[in-house]
Amino acid sequence: MKAPHGPRRPARFWHTLLDVGYAGASVLALPYALVRLAFDRKARARAVPFVRDLPARFARRTPRGGEAPCLVVQAVSVGEVKAVAHLLARLGEALPGVDIVLAVTTVTGRRVARELYPTLRVERTPADVSWSVGRFLDALRPDLVLLVESELWPGFLMALRRRSIPVVLVNGRMSERSARRLGRVRWFARRLLGALDGAFVQLPAYGGRFAALGMDPKRIAVTGNIKLDNMAAEPDRERARHLAHLLGVEEPDVPVVVAGSTHPGEERALVRAVRRLAAEGRRMRLVLAPRHPERRESVAADVRREGGVPVLRSGIEAPRGPAAPDDVFVLDSVGELEALYGAADFAFVGGTLVPHGGQNMMEPASLGLPVVVGPHLGNFRSEVALLRAADALRVVDDEDGLASVLRAWCDDRAAARAQGSRAQAVVRASQGASQRTVEGLEPWLARLRAPAVSAPAG
Repeated sequence: MKAPHGPRRPARFWHTLLDVGYAGASVLALPYALVRLAFDRKARARAVPFVRDLPARFARRTPRGGEAPCLVVQAVSVGEVKAVAHLLARLGEALPGVDIVLAVTTVTGRRVARELYPTLRVERTPADVSWSVGRFLDALRPDLVLLVESELWPGFLMALRRRSIPVVLVNGRMSERSARRLGRVRWFARRLLGALDGAFVQLPAYGGRFAALGMDPKRIAVTGNIKLDNMAAEPDRERARHLAHLLGVEEPDVPVVVAGSTHPGEERALVRAVRRLAAEGRRMRLVLAPRHPERRESVAADVRREGGVPVLRSGIEAPRGPAAPDDVFVLDSVGELEALYGAADFAFVGGTLVPHGGQNMMEPASLGLPVVVGPHLGNFRSEVALLRAADALRVVDDEDGLASVLRAWCDDRAAARAQGSRAQAVVRASQGASQRTVEGLEPWLARLRAPAVSAPAG
């Protein structure tokens, strides 16, 4: 990769213009927002945490003490916060004496960041206007900023350039849709991507899109997906056995299907598919893990509509004995899905039978499970491509296709296990992106270490 940029000082005109644009867009959007709040209950629920969060994004920050160099890693939400676990660990090893700050955009992301990284300073990402960004940078005084995946805010990038602070994208990605949109304003895309000193991307296709939009190919490197470094090599067998015992799904001849991160409409399709196979004499145990556990009551109602008997995990405190044939378990707890994957024979990953874009299918794949998904996979194109290239993922069009795959796996458990083994091999072969990223960042990391090396003793 090409060496880092030198000092750069763009005109203030563009930043002022951006502030004016944000203000104008906010005024124009206000009537629409008020109408949504008046008539859309879900919009009101989302607006409450957003409004509560505004002061934190605009407020003055507590200045960082000391003279140690500072690295800021900027993530968006829970997924990115969890994804950087291995990367942060390796950066900590590579940068002794350097302050590492994690900046997070969402309220839930900040909460999870504080739980996962209690020794790090966790800050809220500033609103993308000049004075809010200025307060953030004045308080933290970063020497290097790493943006995770697609956090490309023009105001923030321009402020970094004005202060000659290097900024690098890690675990970068760019969907076809985003590339098309940026392609319509190529002059803006070229300026936006030109603000990056480097981009470490997940796939060659992503790197090609950055280059096609005007980024210097010498500043792009393919390092893989750091999220895969966080995947467990083996399930927690003891915890999995405990949960299976609690639910009563321990019969070796009755396979367990865990449907993870499901969305409305998918639960009914899953219940119908499993009950259809039961009518053919193929017994199964179905566990539904809705993406949002607070949907438990509506999920339970859907199970009843399809003839099943919903059993909420929150209502099970002691082993309940063998499950009844019509029982459908609803995992309305938090933090137990991975353990239940360890107790499963087959996995379905939600957000794919309905037009949502999919949820992460690499977690069950990493545990050696055969995975089936629906056709809506836009959020995970790279992961799908990796698994399908190794014949390690089944993609179906609808409920009938889902039932067909489950039927085939019931009839040939060895073939199902073989698919799971291929999926696990794909994940393991794809790991190591965090280390490759740190190695690629060495020209910038060396600059952070230099002050500590040259500082006088005493």
